[in-house]
Amino acid sequence: MLFRKCLSVKALVVRAMAGGLVVAAAAKGFAKDDVKYGKIVELLTLKAAPAKDNPKLTTIEIVFNLSPDLPKDVKMEFELEYQSEELEKAYFQLKDENRKNLKLSFTPKTRLAVDEYFLRTRVRLDQQAEAVKEAILKKEKVFPPDQEPWPMYYPDKPIKVGSKKDKEAEDQEVKEYFQRSCDALMELSNEFMEAMEAMDKGEKFVSEKKIDQKPLVDFILGWMKKMGEQQAALENYAKAEPALVRKRPVAYGYLGELGRMIAKRCYRDTLPKILAKYGSNLANLKITADKNFISSYRFRVRPVDLENKYKEIARLTGFGEEGEEGEEEPEGPKPGEGEGAGKDEKNQ
Repeated sequence: MLFRKCLSVKALVVRAMAGGLVVAAAAKGFAKDDVKYGKIVELLTLKAAPAKDNPKLTTIEIVFNLSPDLPKDVKMEFELEYQSEELEKAYFQLKDENRKNLKLSFTPKTRLAVDEYFLRTRVRLDQQAEAVKEAILKKEKVFPPDQEPWPMYYPDKPIKVGSKKDKEAEDQEVKEYFQRSCDALMELSNEFMEAMEAMDKGEKFVSEKKIDQKPLVDFILGWMKKMGEQQAALENYAKAEPALVRKRPVAYGYLGELGRMIAKRCYRDTLPKILAKYGSNLANLKITADKNFISSYRFRVRPVDLENKYKEIARLTGFGEEGEEGEEEPEGPKPGEGEGAGKDEKNQ
């Protein structure tokens, strides 16, 4: 009997670390002791609130002071970061001689997850008017040329987004998303494996012990299209909800791998075996895969692997009987090791 239920995934995603020096200059590759400039921006207050036009988005309000060494008309870059990765950039231009209690407000285009966010500021010379650039370069001791754009990071000034109630709603939404996505992939797995089971018995896509190629190819192409749509939807989710994905990178990585594992087990493992029984192979079908369909996976996929991985997704995101939410790097075998992992197989 062919195995019908393909269930779960394994992640290769590593959580980014949110941290750094007060004047972290990671982009330039020098350490705190190498920083030769002082405080350029002093953050006074940081506030996050639902955007007026769209409550799902968040408006960030910043009150700050600027160094008196910065010339009038200087353009400042404020980068909003989550787990040390850029989410959004906003800009402020100094229009007069006042450098105290300045205000900047901006609304990131994507929704922010309930968590803490941080700012990084820069003064990029290529964004300045020629007169501003000359004024900055004249002050080499204040603005060492080799350390442009003079970045500053503020780990002691977190921007706290969302309330306890918001977190509960977000957790529920995430649970539903992961369960819905897993269910959709499992349904596709079951659909394909049931068809192969019938084909193996000669009940479908077979006539007089020979393959009835057209209906078989039509079925495979239709199934590939649906699987490709699911895989594309996963990628689009990361673009639409980057903060939610970065908050749960392991579970998201597992979900992506789930699709690839199911695609490989169905199309590259099970189908060729059934075709061989009838003296045929994949090449004979002359199938052009859907552009979003991904079946490459390095390791052999067995039923026990898929079942175990499904439980891991449920544990990480809190859905189903296995649910006990907590995003941590799971213990046990790495991808391709331990129970359920077969020998290394090259992508076909």
